Amino acid sequence: MRAHRLAASAFLLFGFLAVPAFADGSFVKIGDIKGAAVEPQHPGWIQIGLWGTETRSGRWFWSSPTNVFWFEMTGEHAAIEKAVANKAFFDRVVFDVSIRGQILRTTFTSVRVISVEQRGKIEKVALQYKQQTDQRVTFTAAR
Repeated sequence: MRAHRLAASAFLLFGFLAVPAFADGSFVKIGDIKGAAVEPQHPGWIQIGLWGTETRSGRWFWSSPTNVFWFEMTGEHAAIEKAVANKAFFDRVVFDVSIRGQILRTTFTSVRVISVEQRGKIEKVALQYKQQTDQRVTFTAAR
C-alpha cells in the first residue's frame, strides 16, 4: 500500500511540475505569407509543430557556417514553396511559442527560406538567418 502511495505522489508531483512545460502552440510569421492559425494572438500566422535551430557548416573550408531555424508543419503552403523558388529574402521572421496565455517571442533577421522537404503530410521548412534575438527574449502578457 505504501508503494502505491509513493508512486501516486510521484505521479502527481511530476504532473504539477510538467504542466508549465506544455505549450498552447508554436507559430511563425514570415513576411506577408498567410497561415491558417486562428488563435486570437496569431490570426493568419503559420501554426507549426516541431522546431529547432542549428548551425550548418559551409560546403567548402573557406565558407562560413550558417544559422538555420527549421520547423515542421502540416498542410500545403504553396507560398513558402514559391519563396524558395524565387529565393525570397525577408527582413525579419517572428516566431512565437504560446504557453498558458504568455508569449515567448524570438525574431530572426535577414532571413531566406532555403528548403521545403515533404515527408508524407508533414513539410519541414528551413530558414537561413543572420541574427536572432534569443538573448533578449521576454514573456509578454497575452492581449
